[in-house]
Amino acid sequence: MNNERLEEAMEDFEIGLRHRGLKLAVENELKYRLALAAYQVQNVERAVQLLREVLEVNPDFKDARQRLNRYQELSQNEFLQTYLIASTSEFVTLCRRIATTYFKRSRTKLVNISVEKEGQVDIVAEVRTSKWEDQVLLRFLRMTGTVGELLVRDFYMRCRDSHIKRGVLVAPGEFSKGAAQFVEARLIELVDKKSLVRVFGRFSAPASRRA
Repeated sequence: MNNERLEEAMEDFEIGLRHRGLKLAVENELKYRLALAAYQVQNVERAVQLLREVLEVNPDFKDARQRLNRYQELSQNEFLQTYLIASTSEFVTLCRRIATTYFKRSRTKLVNISVEKEGQVDIVAEVRTSKWEDQVLLRFLRMTGTVGELLVRDFYMRCRDSHIKRGVLVAPGEFSKGAAQFVEARLIELVDKKSLVRVFGRFSAPASRRA
């Protein structure tokens, strides 16, 4: 697992679980690690099943309950699953779809798409609505924790340096109070996990899985 040879790691964990007379503590550890590996190869349902088995034996095992809650949410929302753990190409495809449909009753043309670094995609779009017409920078982050003011300021500086007045920052976590206060007087929208899920509600099927 440390070398990201996940398929081999999963085989080893499965072999370990087949040993007779395995102590419960060791069995739980193997199932927990197998669940982490399964999650990383996008087998979320398998990861959920394993974590449930771990918690049946030990309800307080490490961070298994927090992971179970998060994995269950992903298993119920394929778009969120694609956003967070799918390949970079699938992530970019979904970001394009979000950018194209984000502004309701508008004409949106994607001008530039760039993968700035792992877990971050920037899209410049030309948006025309009945009330305004402008270029917009949309930044998509894959982080699920709290996005603080520093990251929002960095995004604002990128908008300013690119001479773009409007921005949309998307992160499937939550934004700190300082981040929210920073954008109050600026044309920047913060899209947290709840808002992102509402955007997904407009879609009929994950872009990466359409026939």
